[in-house]
Amino acid sequence: MYRFLTLATFSCLSLLIPIMGFAQKTPIDQKIKVTHNYLGRTKNQILQHLIVHKNLRKDGPEKIFSDELTDMKFYRKAPIKEVLDDLFEGTDFHYKLMADRTLVIRKTDVKINALDQIDATRSNFSLLGTVKDFVTGEPLPYATIQFAYGTGKVSSTTNLEGLFNLKNVASDTVTLLVKYLGYQTVNYKLTPERIKNNHVTILMENDAMELEQVVISDFKENQIMKLSGEPGRMAISPAQLRGLPSLGEKDIFRSLQLLPGISGTNETSSGLYVRGGTPDQNLILLDHIPIFHVDHLYGFFSAFNTQALKDVQVYKGGFGVPYGGKMSSVVDITGKKGNAEYWQGNVNLSGLSASALLDGPINNGKGSALIAFRRSFQSSLFNNINDVYDNGNTVAPTPPGGGPGGGRPGGGGGGGRVQSQPSLYFWDLNAKVSHQLGEKDQLSFSYYQGKDNMDNSRSFSISRPGTESVDISAIDENYWGNIGSNMQWNRQWNHRLFSSLNLSYSQYFNNRERSANVGRNEEEPPMDIENNSIEDLRLQWDFDYNLSDRHQLKMGSQIDFNRAQYEWYNQDTTYADHQLQGNTFAFYLQDEWKIGSALSLTGGLRTTYYDITDQFYSSARLSARLKIAPNTHLKGAVGNYYQFSSRITRDNIDDRPREFWLIADGDHLPVGQSTHYLLGLTHEWNNLVLDAELFYKTIDGLSEYSSAGPANSGRPGGSIDIGEENFYQGTGYTQGMELLLQKKAGNFTGWVGYTLSQVVYDFPELTDQPFYALHDQTHEFKMVGNYKWNSWIFAGSWIYGTGKPYTAVLGSYTSTLPDGSLDYHPILSDKNEYRLPDYHRLDVSITHEWKLSRRSALDVGITFFNLYNRDNVWYKQYDIVEGELIETEVNTLGFTPNFFINLKF
Repeated sequence: MYRFLTLATFSCLSLLIPIMGFAQKTPIDQKIKVTHNYLGRTKNQILQHLIVHKNLRKDGPEKIFSDELTDMKFYRKAPIKEVLDDLFEGTDFHYKLMADRTLVIRKTDVKINALDQIDATRSNFSLLGTVKDFVTGEPLPYATIQFAYGTGKVSSTTNLEGLFNLKNVASDTVTLLVKYLGYQTVNYKLTPERIKNNHVTILMENDAMELEQVVISDFKENQIMKLSGEPGRMAISPAQLRGLPSLGEKDIFRSLQLLPGISGTNETSSGLYVRGGTPDQNLILLDHIPIFHVDHLYGFFSAFNTQALKDVQVYKGGFGVPYGGKMSSVVDITGKKGNAEYWQGNVNLSGLSASALLDGPINNGKGSALIAFRRSFQSSLFNNINDVYDNGNTVAPTPPGGGPGGGRPGGGGGGGRVQSQPSLYFWDLNAKVSHQLGEKDQLSFSYYQGKDNMDNSRSFSISRPGTESVDISAIDENYWGNIGSNMQWNRQWNHRLFSSLNLSYSQYFNNRERSANVGRNEEEPPMDIENNSIEDLRLQWDFDYNLSDRHQLKMGSQIDFNRAQYEWYNQDTTYADHQLQGNTFAFYLQDEWKIGSALSLTGGLRTTYYDITDQFYSSARLSARLKIAPNTHLKGAVGNYYQFSSRITRDNIDDRPREFWLIADGDHLPVGQSTHYLLGLTHEWNNLVLDAELFYKTIDGLSEYSSAGPANSGRPGGSIDIGEENFYQGTGYTQGMELLLQKKAGNFTGWVGYTLSQVVYDFPELTDQPFYALHDQTHEFKMVGNYKWNSWIFAGSWIYGTGKPYTAVLGSYTSTLPDGSLDYHPILSDKNEYRLPDYHRLDVSITHEWKLSRRSALDVGITFFNLYNRDNVWYKQYDIVEGELIETEVNTLGFTPNFFINLKF
């Protein structure tokens, strides 16, 4: 193990060693290899076999060879040039295999010209284009297109439908450089014949496959993560996650936690803590569907099936006005549309879950359909996770006569601890249908649903000296999840105007029922019911308008109808009852302006009317990018943001904190507001990128909550009556610095990231002094390495973070109850005065891929989570037994191996 650990650590550290050289380009007729037995074939049959199986495009006469059998036999890993030379030997034809895989065949007396020798037919024109996946025909969003020669600046970016618009194209024979995360960087040679109706289609394949209609670049950017150049923005390739180590199957949100600025030490939450923000402050969009809750299985996994995802854009701050309603960050996820060429599938199995995906064309290729399903099962890995979360599911039993949920530790309620194993599983479903309606219109429908079901019901007995045992049966059933759908109509009105109309619906629900039957009481016990749901019905219409090659306008309107409810009651008492309905009406306008070749500005204004408060909330935002050297850019952003829905945490004394969603009412729960300030610098050389950003963010409208219900202690220093609620309002700020060094090309890729940050809250009604937030972490250091060798992928990630704050119990004092028994009360430290021990963890994985055919592959791998079995402290648990304080450190998951098998067919 230690040798393996040393090798994995060395692989991560070797990120610091740049690879400065480039491989020489290999001619296309040497790069393509042939392994086949052609015994008993004609030359025409052999040529047709090469065209089909090697993705060649023939440019020549229909009939070239005779139908006689040849003596050509077996080729083993032979360059295709050798096979073609044998084919054309002794004939009246010769050939030239172009870099775009066009096989040009002419009579021997006719000269074959290369593509770069074609004469231009026009100049200074506008070009529309589409970038697609060569195999599936799926559009590739956020691909960048630039001229391969000259300034090299990015000239256009594809939208969600893979469409781009290039202005002032010098000629119809220039070469375009096209990049997309997870795909090989390629050159595309324009020719008059390739431009049909002023439109060109560029087909790309991922880094594991050969390319058609492109010139292969030997400098491959096999990146998992890519900087966009904009302040705070990064992209993640779901297709490249297969090699990264993970606890179970590949998880997009767990991978996001490996980025600098996003906390990576929260094992028990898939939610993102981005630059001091909390998970509810993030805008999570799946095909324009807002997703409120992203946790499966206590938060150890996210709600998204990575197999069904195409692209992920992350804005850690300073995002533009097209996004609204949240005040920390944005994660914009684009789901796969499905293969428009042929039906294909994917089956995945890990030690925790199984999933399957099927997609293919509909209506003769005019559309596509996709469906993906995933379900967990209760394995030994699940039991390990459950033991961590539930801490053995220890329960302080309620004494006879007690209410649901029990009493306070040490409060005279009897002794004993009970261990049980909950029944828990999750499932989720993704579906998408897309259809092309003519040349300008496309209609698509997306659907998502996910649900967790937990049954923690149990029966046990307790006894005290001198008394007979008491039987207790408890019911505890909980289920939660998301439902969402979106109908989208996209239209390319002309070469300047594109629009996207979206109608979406999203709901998060969480329902729990609990009861306890004590002793021989035959009466039905009171049922403790807690329900929470939040809904969003959204209509959004966005427009992109190209004023010129230096100006692009984005404008749009958005209407949200929101409803939230939170109720907590039993047949005798209501502890909380909130029923809220509110609507927002928003309009935004954004201008992206390029000034010269060095400066880019993006400014915008978003105005939102919220009918509950009857107020307008205006957000002005500005970002800039300045080239100060050929490979060096300064960047910065400033803007303010508003939030109209929040997740509230209700603390329990003998149970995990419960969370519920509400929308702002302008009174107990104010509208959240934040202001972002970002300043950064990016420098690139060869295959390395160095990025640094400073950030500062003010936060207003924070809320904390307490209620005097069962198993709830209220606030220290005060008491509240049953059914009474307290909302506490506060402010805060976060500040820090991020550093990133990334190696983006070659067989070995990865990054080293460091974050220095501080998160401070101020709640005057709770404490006299500001305090560090629970998720504050001063230092966080991450290393991620990914090495590809032939069909193997070796990967590792190491995370180190300084301890997070907590409030300690320093001792106890007693009071006498009316029956003469003693009640013990905790003496607390100042809020979040102490720090947990530092956190660190090493994960490694080994993956092997078998190419079964051009369209099918098998991935098999093993992962080792927390390789050196670090005992990281999750939280500290305190019990007061007969006046004695007992402190217990509850640790997160230790060394955990897992496997995965993925079959693509």
